[in-house]
Amino acid sequence: MPTDSRLDVVQRIIQSKARHVRIKELTHLTNPQRGGYDVCKEGCEDHFQFGQTEFTSLLDAQQILREMLIMPRCPLEPERGMRPVALLLHDARGDTRSLRNLGLDLSEPSWSHMFIADTQLVADRHPNGERIGLKRLMAKHDIRSDHHHNSGNDAFRTLVAGFLYGIPLAVAQSGMSSSSSDHDEDEPESLTEQQQQPSDHDENEPESLTEQQPQPSDHDDDEAEPVTEQQPQTSPMTPSEAVEDIRTRCKDVHQFPSAQTKGDFVFCGRCHSKRHLRADCNAKGIRCKRCGQGWHMTEVCIRIHVQSCKQNGPCPRGCFSG
Repeated sequence: MPTDSRLDVVQRIIQSKARHVRIKELTHLTNPQRGGYDVCKEGCEDHFQFGQTEFTSLLDAQQILREMLIMPRCPLEPERGMRPVALLLHDARGDTRSLRNLGLDLSEPSWSHMFIADTQLVADRHPNGERIGLKRLMAKHDIRSDHHHNSGNDAFRTLVAGFLYGIPLAVAQSGMSSSSSDHDEDEPESLTEQQQQPSDHDENEPESLTEQQPQPSDHDDDEAEPVTEQQPQTSPMTPSEAVEDIRTRCKDVHQFPSAQTKGDFVFCGRCHSKRHLRADCNAKGIRCKRCGQGWHMTEVCIRIHVQSCKQNGPCPRGCFSG
């Protein structure tokens, strides 16, 4: 992205790409409508608005994460390390738990090139001082939140929230840096640690990531840029219009055609067919022999149970003993 567009909120939104990856072993788990939980009647999992959903195995999902997050600064010069990656999250606690379940523990040295930015910490608060939920945050900027609690939609809107609040903050900090250049360079700076507060997210909802693709820089990585006071750019389009533009252009279009690892675009979480989605499934005789439910196969239920035992310790049923 050209340097003069990097502080343009609308251009940052328009240049963004979203990817929604669903894990096949978990596609039978949904967030249906219930009291006080305003989503699609049967759940919004099949209603990704900013691209095309793909279905992968758990192992492939882990590989996709690695391909997205591990990018050398220069493939021909590995000694230069990895590109810094910002994970933009809204209430990071639930998301970091989900990432650990996918094998990504940010406390490990191999992920030291990554850092978390939590939009819930920088966004405006409720009048009563509580931190604001993503849906209400979007409403403040006239951005539609239909089909929310689809993790891909929520992730893209979280990215938008990061631009809406992060770019003005970066501009303000840039101005502060410029005005403080006359001070003693050795003067220490103080940091204020912000405490985590309860989230408006459903803690049981799986999260996904939206990747803001790195753009080539007009400057050499090692060249220091002078500190100047920058001003945000203006566009004829509003942020809400930019989000709708992405929805119109990108719905049902895969945004990463050159990705090394991809999933299936059609998969049924009920009968595991690759010819239709679960909403269109008419298969007969599907019933789990373990729990008696008719909306998933027995092998899926057993696999999830065993995985839970691996994480939580020996199972009283004896299915996994370590």
